[in-house]
Amino acid sequence: MRQRKVFIGVNIPAKVAQRLTMKVAPWQHLPLRWVKERNYHITLDFLGHIDDDAVIEVCERVRAVCETIAPFDVLLKTIRLVPEPGLHAKMLWFSGEPGDELLVLRQAIGEALHIPSGKNKSFSPHILLGRIREKQWQSLDMQPVLEEIFSVLIPIETVTVFESVFESGQGLSYQALGVYDLSGE
Repeated sequence: MRQRKVFIGVNIPAKVAQRLTMKVAPWQHLPLRWVKERNYHITLDFLGHIDDDAVIEVCERVRAVCETIAPFDVLLKTIRLVPEPGLHAKMLWFSGEPGDELLVLRQAIGEALHIPSGKNKSFSPHILLGRIREKQWQSLDMQPVLEEIFSVLIPIETVTVFESVFESGQGLSYQALGVYDLSGE
């Protein structure tokens, strides 16, 4: 049986993705593996490798949760290195605070999929922009400070069950296995 690398997330509107790409363009020379604009998203939960039968069940449960929750917005406001700047930086994120609605959505999906609730404690909504290339980063004479305030209100109107796929010549891409409208009242 085929295994798929699956996660649940929220797609980013194309205009927001384009603005983000323009915002980080001056940093493209730095040693990061940059995420392609088409792959920008907010991850709600990573499920790992699951088989085809389980994917069908995941999609059905996510769809059912989405029918109970109304659309809302999330404010992302800072581009920054995480977990901390300097030699310990691992990634560049565009992040913000989760807000009550996003936490409710994430918790409802977690309960529907039987994901342990302890995973919710440190959730911070973010878009991964790039991963530090550690050896090259540490060899820089001075690690740059990559932090900028950049506020964007992102509409959360759908939830997507994604599959992470490596395509020869294209690199990593995230393909939708199911897209579900938030439609609760």
